[in-house]
Amino acid sequence: MDSAEINQILQSINIDLLFSVFERTFLSPFFACWIPLIAIGQSAPRFYYWSIRFLIFVLVRTLVRWSSQAWRNRRWSRGQIDWSEQVVLVTGGSDGLGRVLVETLLLKHITVVVLDIKPYSDRDEQEEGDVHFYQCDISDPLAVEATADRIREEVGSPTIIVNNAGIVHGKPILELEPHEVQKTFGVNVFAHFYVIKAFLPEMIKRNSGHIVTMASILGHVGVARVGDYCASKAAAILLHQSLREELKSIYRAHGIHTTLVCPGLMTTKMFENVKTWNEFLFPKVSPHELMKKIIQTIDNEDSTEIYLPLYTKFNFIFNLSDFFLVPSWLLSFLHWFVGSNQAYGSPPPNTNKKTL
Repeated sequence: MDSAEINQILQSINIDLLFSVFERTFLSPFFACWIPLIAIGQSAPRFYYWSIRFLIFVLVRTLVRWSSQAWRNRRWSRGQIDWSEQVVLVTGGSDGLGRVLVETLLLKHITVVVLDIKPYSDRDEQEEGDVHFYQCDISDPLAVEATADRIREEVGSPTIIVNNAGIVHGKPILELEPHEVQKTFGVNVFAHFYVIKAFLPEMIKRNSGHIVTMASILGHVGVARVGDYCASKAAAILLHQSLREELKSIYRAHGIHTTLVCPGLMTTKMFENVKTWNEFLFPKVSPHELMKKIIQTIDNEDSTEIYLPLYTKFNFIFNLSDFFLVPSWLLSFLHWFVGSNQAYGSPPPNTNKKTL
């Protein structure tokens, strides 16, 4: 094994990989049960004392996670979807993350409907499945309504919706034009309303379906140069939460599942110029890795929230300042440490600059 191969292996190791190994070993109830037994065999009272407390922690953590998932899905065991009966609608499926999802779903030999303003081109002739492309500006409610009628007539009502389409301008707030802000919210937020309104009634009648909301960790944490994007993703997150509550409390449609996806920085064209200073602590997410998680969630008929990579799970820290639990200087330090305000472009222009 030469040095290049060794460097490649070392570069693939990050904190997410280490945590995944730790979670499947030390945080596994089966593994944790053996630690006190080892302590007894070694006649180590202090080791036994702390191993019992660690075991209790692991058991409580497992019970809380399991009960939370069971309550949200209204069942105690995992489900299993019948893919042969599914019609999956993906917005923004012609490129990037959406294209990866479409191509992965087609491997299951199912019907996939793609809504995108960009043509769905360069399809492999050997590509499996049945894909239907509809060119549509999803930020236009009339266009969505007309296209929805065509889809119902030509393909059938979608049973799974993935609101994936998104755009980002990467500009400071003062450089954004009004039409750019409107477009950002039109695609990243309003389109979710239009698509849900068009197809949700049929799901409610069947009391079956799955709606996936593609948001972002930037919907929880605002950073420089993507203010419109952050605001739109925050709106998408709250829309998802409201939808889940309405399905439960108004329509009693417990058979309809909802999944919120909040990834960190991804290796897609949308963020190809975005930099991260430390790939070990803040790795980029591969679209294929994220799609695997999403499809697994749909396959298990789970209502859940997906946060990848590991650092996205700590977004709650930025909300604790409201309760005076986290000082503002610490939040500023975290932004500096992560490099979030420098990740999306060059330093902002000096708006106070005087001219002669």
